[in-house]
Amino acid sequence: MSNQQNSAVAYSLGKGPLSKIFPPPIVAKRAPTVNDIGYQLGQEWVWPGNGIWFLEQVVAGAATWLNVAGGAGVFTSLTVNPGPTNLSTVGNGAVTIGNATNTGAITLSVGTGNLAINGNGHTIGIGADAAANTINIGNNTGATTVNINGGTAGAGAILIGTTANDVPVSIGSSTGISLITINGGTAGVTVGTNAVDHPVSVGSVTGASATTIRGGTSGVTLTAPFVALPGPVYIYTGAGAPGNGLALHVGDLYINTTAASAVTRMYIATGVGAWTNITCAG
Repeated sequence: MSNQQNSAVAYSLGKGPLSKIFPPPIVAKRAPTVNDIGYQLGQEWVWPGNGIWFLEQVVAGAATWLNVAGGAGVFTSLTVNPGPTNLSTVGNGAVTIGNATNTGAITLSVGTGNLAINGNGHTIGIGADAAANTINIGNNTGATTVNINGGTAGAGAILIGTTANDVPVSIGSSTGISLITINGGTAGVTVGTNAVDHPVSVGSVTGASATTIRGGTSGVTLTAPFVALPGPVYIYTGAGAPGNGLALHVGDLYINTTAASAVTRMYIATGVGAWTNITCAG
């Protein structure tokens, strides 16, 4: 709808008895459209309870009205002081800070307060796009404590490196003097429990590092079919005399858990596929 509005005049003091005055706001039960062109630039349009608009320009017979009640805006810089600052606290609009081509850093600082990123029952993604991101948590200089909590027992979980991608997972520094402690609480600690055939390594193969496994008063239990020692030499246990197929290296040792005599308790391999018994004390 096109309307034509003439400038109003009023008695005044100054250059003449009459002066032009800006027209009052238009009050209507609808929003302005591109067809509402017969107004002065800067004209205010009010739809009670729904918004306020200002006429920005008229180009090629089409009007541009800017909604100042929750409309979009473009700023070269923005400072809110003292605040508070709320972004999209109502409604279902998406909130985006920064962009993929921005070369500037985005910093969130909290001073003496806390910083909270809450998912409210939904997913929180950090570096979840397809790019090759580097994600750092904590710093290398300050006395930073990093806590990763999994919620309540049974319902929560902490998963690191659970996707099907072949990616290495490293915990701790390879060069610094760092102490790594894994506490299992009352449930214990489990390493490498899935059904996939994968190696589990503890300790270094090159550095002068000591590896200590403590079993407390309950001891250390190994449930593997054999224990491999440097050489290589394998140590087996089993019921009855060993089968020749178990002897793979000279020096392999077999302990018979059901031995009835001193000459049937232990065996040593003299070659591949060959065992000889060891006479033990009575």
